[in-house]
Amino acid sequence: MKKSFLIIVLASIIAFSVSGCKQQFFPPLPLVSSGSSAAISPALAVDPEGYKHIVWVEGSGSNTQVIYWKTWFNVPVITRVKASPNSVKPDIAVTDDGDAYVVWSVLDSSNPTQYCYRLIRHTGEVLDNPCFQCGSSSTGNGIQVIARANVAYAVYECSNHLHYVKLSGESEQGVLEYFPPGRTLKNMRLAIDSNAKLHVAWMENGDTNGCIFYDSNAQDHGYFRTFCNPDHASYAITTFSPSSSNERIYLSKQIDDVNNDTLRYYHWLASDGSDQRDVDVPLWTGCNWSIQEIQSLGLSSILFIAFIGRSSCSSGTIPQEVYYYNGYGNNQVNQISEIDFYPKQDLHLVSASDTLNLPVLGWSRKGTSGNNQEMYAAWLSLIGSEVAMKVTQIFTPYADVVSSGTDMASNGDWVAGVWTSQLSSTNSRIVPWLSGNSYNASLPLIRK
Repeated sequence: MKKSFLIIVLASIIAFSVSGCKQQFFPPLPLVSSGSSAAISPALAVDPEGYKHIVWVEGSGSNTQVIYWKTWFNVPVITRVKASPNSVKPDIAVTDDGDAYVVWSVLDSSNPTQYCYRLIRHTGEVLDNPCFQCGSSSTGNGIQVIARANVAYAVYECSNHLHYVKLSGESEQGVLEYFPPGRTLKNMRLAIDSNAKLHVAWMENGDTNGCIFYDSNAQDHGYFRTFCNPDHASYAITTFSPSSSNERIYLSKQIDDVNNDTLRYYHWLASDGSDQRDVDVPLWTGCNWSIQEIQSLGLSSILFIAFIGRSSCSSGTIPQEVYYYNGYGNNQVNQISEIDFYPKQDLHLVSASDTLNLPVLGWSRKGTSGNNQEMYAAWLSLIGSEVAMKVTQIFTPYADVVSSGTDMASNGDWVAGVWTSQLSSTNSRIVPWLSGNSYNASLPLIRK
């Protein structure tokens, strides 16, 4: 299977490479200039036509606004602004028909948390839903949205329960799991399978065992499970079909050890939660590992895992290199980034191309001076006679700025990213980038 996968990738890269395309690199520029209003917490989705749907919060405290832009290149096609005091952490998902689902929290220390949701249709029509209030135990950390095809779900924490609601198609809502008193939601990951069923994994503040919890609406009972580990493990969840009738859920996680971390993935049938198995990823032998951020993705018939980490076989003291694993038996991990002694963070992993399902990664790296954060991307390319990950630097700050709040998304052949470029505490910009034919070995980056 590995050989056939590499042949397909190799043939595809050669075919596109000989087409005469050369790498086109245009440094991203700020999408908006909003004067003294600080822009924070951008989230991004991409529709099948390549339009970027971006949402963020501007302002602070009682003067916040939730701003939505639909844009392709340098100007927005649709702009919608919602005045919403004390808004935090917006999220967005887009269905294949181009409709955008936007959610956010309203967090006011003197009042219970509220969650808000609005639908912005591809025509620009806005359907606002009243914000709803949760009990005092809700922290405001807990609402996310996800879409696949024309199905969208929102998942949120409310009154010590994890709730879900289907936002498109037939109405459906329910409770996934109960949180013990004193615990609150953190680090939630979502996936939707090919049967439009929701799969949710999360961790909980206050859980001294550092467990990862999982549940789904695929079955009424028998789906909930836990994966416990000392300290705080990093993890990722994805769903795909190794064969046409065998869709499975994959949960990749760090097994934390002070001296030597392990990377392991668990998988089970998406339809009923049965046939659970686990596999340890073969890391470099004879080396001690420290693993931080993990991302995973189902690509055609393989599992692709990427992570930021450090091994004792390389120099440096900070977990800072980017590695990947292609999910085949005895294959060991491969290093993507060069050893440069600068810490890396904000790892993202998406697929490019409907036909090839190739991985595209993004991350940020602390710059060579000051607080600068440089942005990088990596994709499969033909290097000599071998298929390997090629790295390009997307953005180098032109001033001593703090770049944060990164997000990355894809749809078909379109891949896009976004981050916040903060010039001061009251002056920041939303900076996106777009790639138009990401399956190409040259991955041309296109200015907005």
